Amino acid sequence: MTKSKSNRSGTNNTHVSFIPSTTANNTTPKKEPDVIVFNDSCLKKASKGGSNIIEWKSFMISKMNEKSQISSAPKVIKELEEERINKKNDKELEELLKTTKLLEKYTAEQLTGKDRRKYNERKMFELGAKPKKGMKIPTPISLGIQSKRQERDQQELEEAKNLGLYHQSIKHKWASSSSKPPQVRDKGIGMGIGKVKNGMLMLSSKDIKRVQNSASDRKSSNRGGLKKHGGGIKKKRNKPKKRNK
Repeated sequence: MTKSKSNRSGTNNTHVSFIPSTTANNTTPKKEPDVIVFNDSCLKKASKGGSNIIEWKSFMISKMNEKSQISSAPKVIKELEEERINKKNDKELEELLKTTKLLEKYTAEQLTGKDRRKYNERKMFELGAKPKKGMKIPTPISLGIQSKRQERDQQELEEAKNLGLYHQSIKHKWASSSSKPPQVRDKGIGMGIGKVKNGMLMLSSKDIKRVQNSASDRKSSNRGGLKKHGGGIKKKRNKPKKRNK
């Protein structure tokens, strides 16, 4: 606002003029911005993929965890019950084994002679001892055992071939059942060494060495017999004759 004074014709006139200022005119209210609220709840329900895949996975995992927690409770109870029953069965089995061992010990003490020896041998075999080789068995029984063994081996071999389990790498399992070609032996008088071919006796270097070694062994044995036992021969020594002085 400005004031101007003028003195014309002796009169005082005051003129007042108002200039609009920016501060005075700013009193009018400003327009507020529009606020828009976006709600995506309907989109979450409609779509299960895209940006919402992580939330969907976490939601499904939480459901699975809840189910596992609910189902684990009866399993724990069932396992505890089974463990209790197993412990009870173990105790009963231990008592049964103790009684059987006592009975076995008592019966073993009552055994005598051949039965006691058989019992001791059986216990030794159970502990890892090897059975004796060359047990005396009657010839008919041993032949029957061999024939039965060959029959069983032959049946096992046929079953393995039918089932497709036979292979060259495991043929040694049925080696006893395999038919071996009979050895051809020359009948008549033979030298015992070498091979007769086209009417001639063929000797190899091994045969010659064997003959030489056997001959040297015989000589050394004879010499040892003479030294040790005297060979049954006593040599007379000539005594020196006394000279008459």
